[in-house]
Amino acid sequence: QTKHSRLFEIEADDYAYAWMDAHQVPHRYFGAILMRLEKKYGSGDNAMPSWLSTHPVTKERVRD
Repeated sequence: QTKHSRLFEIEADDYAYAWMDAHQVPHRYFGAILMRLEKKYGSGDNAMPSWLSTHPVTKERVRD
């Protein structure tokens, strides 16, 4: 089930980036938000293993 959830998250990220492109919003803003969320809510030793998480790891989601 996590595989399907991850695919939905990737699709949502694709939509967000397409919206940003259509509205001339630099991708760095989305990346900055993702990094702030990771910093606030955890990563590393306290994070859920990536294979169990429904979200791709932040590094995979941030695009230029």
